Amino acid sequence: MIRKQTKKSVLKPIIWITGLFLLVLAVFTMIESVTTGAELTKILSDKAKYTQENQDLANDLIKSSSLNQIGDKADILGYVKPTNIVYVAKESGFAAKLP
Repeated sequence: MIRKQTKKSVLKPIIWITGLFLLVLAVFTMIESVTTGAELTKILSDKAKYTQENQDLANDLIKSSSLNQIGDKADILGYVKPTNIVYVAKESGFAAKLP
C-alpha cells in the first residue's frame, strides 16, 4: 500500500507540470496565430494600396504618352511646325525657298 501512494504522489506533480506546459503551449500558439493574422491583414491591405497606386500610375503614363498630350507639350515648349522651309543646295552654295 505504501508503494501505491508513492506512485500516486510521484505522478500527481508530473501530471500538473505536463498540464501546465500544455496550457502555456496553447496560449503561446494562440498568440502566434493572432499575430500572424494581423500581419497577413496588413500585407493584404498594403497589396491593395500598391495595386491601386500601380493602376493610377499606369493610367497617368498612358495619358501622358498619348499623341495629343505630346503635341500640346511640344507647342508649350516651342516646337511648332515651320511655315517656311528653306533648303540649302550643296552644289550651288545658296539657299532655295520652296513653297
